[in-house]
Amino acid sequence: MREISNILVPVDFTSCSVCAIDSALAMGVKFGASLHILHCYQIAIHSADDLSMWAMSKTLDTETSKDEREWLDEFLISSGCATREGIASDSVCGPAFQTIMEQSVDFDLIVMGTHGRTGVARMVLGSIAEKVVRDASCPVLIVHDEYARVAAESQAQGPLASEDMLSRSSEAS
Repeated sequence: MREISNILVPVDFTSCSVCAIDSALAMGVKFGASLHILHCYQIAIHSADDLSMWAMSKTLDTETSKDEREWLDEFLISSGCATREGIASDSVCGPAFQTIMEQSVDFDLIVMGTHGRTGVARMVLGSIAEKVVRDASCPVLIVHDEYARVAAESQAQGPLASEDMLSRSSEAS
């Protein structure tokens, strides 16, 4: 069996990401693994026809990078990760799928949330989670926010309620 010591958790600041973090934290505790929270973002392409436009676009890029890092830090505080041991985080500029693939090389497991979009929304927006599952070199755990909600309710109700978690989860889908 593959040892799990490093878990990558890509986030996009949605409830799905919170669910992924919760699941990754539980797995981290169980396996004694460290977590790395990764936020990917892209900067709008600016026209740099002259030097002043180029300088302004560089300033905007720097400000965007700082903003993205601040948003990640705020997200980590709100999700309860900011003060925990064994959790690193990074905000990286680049297309999400490509960046996750590049970063995942040093990890034993990827845990990520999914919005569960179907039909036209999925066709238009794509599914980064689906692409990661197909192409990752390590196992990938996909967490749907509905499953995580049911799990949290069960945990709050006590250990006996968790036996009923899977049946309620399947009813919800």
